[in-house]
Amino acid sequence: MPSIFLRPLALRLIEPLRDGVRFLLIIFKIATLYSPLKLFVPASAVFFLLGLANYAWTYIHEGRLTNMSTLLWSAAVIVFLIGLVSEQITGLMYRRDV
Repeated sequence: MPSIFLRPLALRLIEPLRDGVRFLLIIFKIATLYSPLKLFVPASAVFFLLGLANYAWTYIHEGRLTNMSTLLWSAAVIVFLIGLVSEQITGLMYRRDV
């Protein structure tokens, strides 16, 4: 008597890499919609601290300021300013005209 096995439906419904990336994108979209500075300020701080660490290392070892430090500092300023603009746009979206 032949036995017939059906494949389980939940065999490959969740793909960790693809679904994980989608999940992170959803979280970032929600964060930028409701409080963008909570996302942009830490990213800006990371860029600034990386630039500071790079400057400290190159100043101790070579005695000069490199282009990479200034690039990281300018990236920090740009990311912070984008966060401010995003915060203003969010404030306009949720403002009630009375």
